[in-house]
Amino acid sequence: MSPLIKVDFADNLPDNVPRSLGLRLSIELIPLTTAGINLRSELTPKQWDALRRAVYSRAGYCCEACDADSIEVHCHEVWNWDDKKHVQKLIGLRCLCWKCHEATHLSETGIRGPLNTLKHFARVNGITLFKANRIVKRAYKQVMERSKHEWELDTSWLNSYLQKEACHNEA
Repeated sequence: MSPLIKVDFADNLPDNVPRSLGLRLSIELIPLTTAGINLRSELTPKQWDALRRAVYSRAGYCCEACDADSIEVHCHEVWNWDDKKHVQKLIGLRCLCWKCHEATHLSETGIRGPLNTLKHFARVNGITLFKANRIVKRAYKQVMERSKHEWELDTSWLNSYLQKEACHNEA
C-alpha cells in the first residue's frame, strides 16, 4: 500500500506569488484541456481543507488582491505555464475574496455578471476598462492556444509542505 500524504503546516506558507504585469489581480484562464485537473483534484478533501485554511490564516482572512475583509474567501492556485513543454506548474497560493476570484477566472456565471466582474478587475488594479478589456482579450487568445494541448501537472512546489505518513498494515 502506498504511503498516505498528510498536509503539515507548522509554518505559514510563503507569499511567493509573482505579480502579473505589475497588477494586484491578474486574469488566469484555464485551458479547456486542463479543466478540473488541479491541486484540489490531487489532494483528499481533508488535505485540501487543511491547505486552504492555512492560506486563509496566512492572509488574515483578507483578500490578498483588494484587501477586503468580512467577505467569503477562496484559495486560488497560481500556475506557471510552460508553453513549449506543456507543463502547468503550481507556483503559489493566494487568498482571494469571491469577487476577485470570479474576476481572475472571468466567471460569466457569477451573480455579479461579466461586466461587473470586469469593472471589479479594473478597480482593483487601478486601470481603465479599456485597458482591462485589452488584458482580457490577450488572456482569451492565450487560453485558446493553450487549449490545443494536453498539459502535465507539476505540484512540486507544495512538496515541502507535505509530510509523508507511513501506512500501518494490520495483519
